[in-house]
Amino acid sequence: MLLSRKPCPFEVYNDFDGTLVNLFRCMRDKTVAFLGELGFLPLNSRAEFEMLKKFL
Repeated sequence: MLLSRKPCPFEVYNDFDGTLVNLFRCMRDKTVAFLGELGFLPLNSRAEFEMLKKFL
């Protein structure tokens, strides 16, 4: 929802974590490259989730 809106002159992310702001900027400005980096992740796999949950 946040990223599908029309761009505003400025946006405020109420967060002190600069890496979170960087993540939003990458998703907004470099969408294709961002999705390429996530290509190794399985899509919505319950079995994968259950397997990885064991490591927590």
